[in-house]
Amino acid sequence: MFLNDELDKIYEEYSSDEELCKKLFGACVNRMPKLEDGVTAALVQLKRIDNAWRLFCKKHSGFNPDGFRKLFLKADVTGKFKKALNW
Repeated sequence: MFLNDELDKIYEEYSSDEELCKKLFGACVNRMPKLEDGVTAALVQLKRIDNAWRLFCKKHSGFNPDGFRKLFLKADVTGKFKKALNW
């Protein structure tokens, strides 16, 4: 299942805002790449997750399109991913 489809399915299933947000971001985090696959593959996967999240936000109002990006950049303490992704 593509991430876009998974996010839409979660949106339809949960009515509680808190539970919905946890599940949506959980779906994104579960798709996070492993660095063993290579840095280039990880960067591509991160861009895919960000694009899927932004597409979801276009379809469903009330969500921050920069939400995944901000969440990820908090974990990027060295700033290497931010620079590599031009975020």
